[in-house]
Amino acid sequence: MSLTIEFKPSYKQHLAWQKLEDPKTSVICYGGAAGGGKSYLGCIWKIQRRLKYKGTRGLIAREKRVNLVDSTLVTYRKVLNLFNLKEGIHYKMNNQRLTCEFYNGSIELFRQLPFLPSDPDFHYLGSVEYTDVFLEEASQIKEKAFEVTKSRTRWMLSEYNLIPKVLITCNPSQDWLYKEFYYPNKKGTLEADRCFIPALVTDNPDPAFVKVYLDSLNKIKDPILRGRLRDGDWDYTDDEKILFRQDNLVNLVHNTHLRINATNDKRYITADTARYGKDSTVIYVWYGLKVHERVQLEHSRDNLVNATNQTIEKIKELQDKHSVFRNNIIIDELGAGGGGVIDGLSGCTAFVGSSKPKQVNDNLFETYKNLKAQCVYKLSELISNNEIWLAIDNPELHQKIINEAKAHKKHDIDKDKLSITTKEEIKEALNGNSPDDFDNFIMRMLPEIKSTYDPYAAFY
Repeated sequence: MSLTIEFKPSYKQHLAWQKLEDPKTSVICYGGAAGGGKSYLGCIWKIQRRLKYKGTRGLIAREKRVNLVDSTLVTYRKVLNLFNLKEGIHYKMNNQRLTCEFYNGSIELFRQLPFLPSDPDFHYLGSVEYTDVFLEEASQIKEKAFEVTKSRTRWMLSEYNLIPKVLITCNPSQDWLYKEFYYPNKKGTLEADRCFIPALVTDNPDPAFVKVYLDSLNKIKDPILRGRLRDGDWDYTDDEKILFRQDNLVNLVHNTHLRINATNDKRYITADTARYGKDSTVIYVWYGLKVHERVQLEHSRDNLVNATNQTIEKIKELQDKHSVFRNNIIIDELGAGGGGVIDGLSGCTAFVGSSKPKQVNDNLFETYKNLKAQCVYKLSELISNNEIWLAIDNPELHQKIINEAKAHKKHDIDKDKLSITTKEEIKEALNGNSPDDFDNFIMRMLPEIKSTYDPYAAFY
């Protein structure tokens, strides 16, 4: 049985198609405004692959099954009908198992990819291998899910002399897609086997659809949402209260210019000790403004004394290992066990975020509501100037820090004193979690603030 599929793509779809079919590009991120023909392109590509390569196995996935059924599968069926493919002759659709099996033995699997806290590594996917993968609305999918499915893209590749292919479609979002695709493409540092293609609604090949859909996008009142969905704006800012821009946060791992030298080699240890309700302590080792090492200690929830002693011993170990002066060890005093850790590390520095801010010049220091707010604003300044380097190769940690940073915003901006969002607001933004890692960044600002002003400098 011979079938010919005629496809007249738009210019952007054509560019994406070239990358989908070339022998060098493994991952194509087709991302931008809503209505850019992304789903249509993905379904056409997948169907032609199943017809072209008999016996192959593809995966089309979204976060939720309901979106697969109500949206992706609807588009998939439209494409099947468009190309006069008949159910029962050219393919069989199983609506229960969500599979489409073609007459040549090829099969397309439709799967949901929800994040399960009990299974953060997506073991529920099993060991199934795929020839190619299409992740639709990937901003709703965890980066780990992308990594796992990509690693499973190896079914019958050698038989057809193919390479792994993953198509990602998405609207602009400031998550792992921004970090992995949009920003590197913007800076010209995107990996050679990856491709990012932006798309607007005007790139859709259907002029009638473009007119209707563009009218609806123009009516969106929220300027941020309108900019994302209509204009494909990836660099949007949440609001006027923002302290940490997405692009600056992404840069944390790229600031390799901050190499250690004679002027910035002071070493510090910061520690966010375990609080009631959580069972981990996060410790950072700093070489200047470079994050050199991170340690996370897991504690028993019902034994604070053991947790305190464990933290003390680990910090002492790190102090000896990295030659850190005792007064350059900064401990969060308000954390459960913080006082005990401070007592066990005589000479270390206690961080009390609720205390008065430090004087940094000849002006009054009451500009800030408290010390923590002062440190957060200082941190915002340094991150904006690309003066902090996260020298740890851990994408999940990097994204965690980005999320925690963005939860810290300006608060009560109409009042005289500069303040930040409350603990409750931060935890709510983080789904009930505490910003353990970002708290270490905040504490590290204490010596930076203290060093900016010396009232006795004139006497030296």
